[in-house]
Amino acid sequence: MNEEDLIKCYSCHKKLIEERVIDGKLQKFLSPERVITQFYLNNGSKMDVALCYECKNMDLDSPEIQDNIMNNIIDGWQLEKNILLEREMITQEQMESSMKYHKSLNIKFKSEGMNDYQIKAKANAIN
Repeated sequence: MNEEDLIKCYSCHKKLIEERVIDGKLQKFLSPERVITQFYLNNGSKMDVALCYECKNMDLDSPEIQDNIMNNIIDGWQLEKNILLEREMITQEQMESSMKYHKSLNIKFKSEGMNDYQIKAKANAIN
């Protein structure tokens, strides 16, 4: 389990962190290829998702692509919870409760570039 696994494209898993030697020390930086896309979830919240440029240009309105991204997000949340559990920052029960909630979430639509009125109108049209 590696925390750097959390810094990848949530569609294709491309690594979005770069390593460079600066002043003789290895430094880590976010890749300039990392872009953020916003999705509206079934609970009414908005979620920012890290993608690479290539995946950002896919049909992000496709239910199959959205399901893939959401499954990868849930895997990332599970990894985060496992790290917290290993560090004894949460209990097993807290982890299970949190993951039960996270697994109930799904993407309704890509909301990037939409204002709150447009998001509400589209959400109401879907329901």
